[in-house]
Amino acid sequence: KARTLAFKRTGRKLNYAIHIEDPRLWVFLRQQEFSPAKNEGFRLDFFNIYDHAARQLLRTNPLVGQMNGIQGKAPHLLIVGFGNLGKQIVTHAARQWYPQFEKTGGKLLISIVDPDAGRKIDMLCQDNSLIKKTCEWGIHQVDITCLEFHQAKFLESEQHGAEITFIYVCLDDETMGLSSALSLLNQTRSSDIPIL
Repeated sequence: KARTLAFKRTGRKLNYAIHIEDPRLWVFLRQQEFSPAKNEGFRLDFFNIYDHAARQLLRTNPLVGQMNGIQGKAPHLLIVGFGNLGKQIVTHAARQWYPQFEKTGGKLLISIVDPDAGRKIDMLCQDNSLIKKTCEWGIHQVDITCLEFHQAKFLESEQHGAEITFIYVCLDDETMGLSSALSLLNQTRSSDIPIL
């Protein structure tokens, strides 16, 4: 279809951008040579919106420098909802943290709140050895629609460990995401933890 439309056009090339949701397929397609011949009138780009969002969040709120003033003490991320965005945040956070890990050996602390957190973490670590090497996990298999989530008892268990540096709400449903963020804001008001 692209070739047909481009063939009928004169002037500038048509640009096509295709969102690929599956991260593995996206990486695979980016590595392939799908460039049209020079004489064809179109350009094809693949992107993953979750990858772009995670990069921007971590560029705006970098992990390095968030070590609470203690050399080697890693930030502690709390991620609510471990779908595509949450996994990309972990992937890029591990990459961003890796130079510090090499210097100090301090692992990035990541707590996940998701009904299927354990299985999703196992799958992500299986696919990415850097994440397995540089991250330490807190698993909270809690459904965000339950009273247990809104009471935020998982925050109490986190207080006995390292202080949470950032909270990322990564739910697919915008209304549930906003509701969850407001509930967490209410529970963490005295801590001044950024909720993203």
